[in-house]
Amino acid sequence: MIKKLRIYLNIFRLRTLILSFSGILLGSFLIDKGSKLDYNIFAMALVTTLCLQILSNLANDLGDFQKGTDNKNRLGPERGMQSGLVGYSEMLKLIFSFTILSLVSGLYLIYLAYHIIGIISSIILFIIGIFAIIAAIKYTIGKSAYAYKGHGDFYVIIFFGLVSVLGSYYLQTGYLNPYIILPATSSGLLAAAVLNTNNLRDYDNDKKYNKNTIVVKLGVKKAKKYHAFLIFTPFVLNSIYLVFNRFSNLQFLFLAILIPAFLHYRKVYYTKNLKEIDSELKIVSILSLLISITISIWFLF
Repeated sequence: MIKKLRIYLNIFRLRTLILSFSGILLGSFLIDKGSKLDYNIFAMALVTTLCLQILSNLANDLGDFQKGTDNKNRLGPERGMQSGLVGYSEMLKLIFSFTILSLVSGLYLIYLAYHIIGIISSIILFIIGIFAIIAAIKYTIGKSAYAYKGHGDFYVIIFFGLVSVLGSYYLQTGYLNPYIILPATSSGLLAAAVLNTNNLRDYDNDKKYNKNTIVVKLGVKKAKKYHAFLIFTPFVLNSIYLVFNRFSNLQFLFLAILIPAFLHYRKVYYTKNLKEIDSELKIVSILSLLISITISIWFLF
């Protein structure tokens, strides 16, 4: 049982789950000063997002294995099906289970927020949730898998940024502050930076197996310049947001994160052995979380 649990925790890819927390934290804690945070909605929004991300990770494991992309030449950590520790039928059961969990938790989340958002918004959010489940599964599974067409970054920005941050904000308030699109986009870009780091590491193998990620389309050199856009644009967007929506000067502490962000980019830019970029995945995830915490810090004081 313990061994199986360890296998599952490995294929859930825990180090990527920080991104889910970052978006929900940011959207929930940027509500207007004086507003009361509903911690039940916050907790269920987090559970729903985590279920969706794990679902996406599981589907990615299956899809890449079926297409031959996960093989002995791949530089990243060994995946569940690639290693033989998880069979095809078992993976299908896990994907089905997390599809149901995502659906049920999403419905309960809407139920909790119903008194705030009303019937029309509840229906719209339910439809968005269905699209999120489909997007999670279709990332690498099937002939129309969008990760193999270079569309992964777009969907990551949409779901880890706009849907996550704007959605959690709306569930708490029942309305949207238009300025929230700035930190929401910031969150999405940082999530895309995690994906880009992953794709830089896997460039050679992805190219060989026709997984046409942005990195494969651009080439490593241009993809590293693109990485600079993903890493540093969020600092500009969040600064603009705080100029118009600052609740506390403490929020500008996020600018101190420019230092580790620069060190991260320097490592990515100058690293020639792409395998060594793997360690930077968790760094980008932590940067995203730290930015969310510092911008949201006013709420805690």
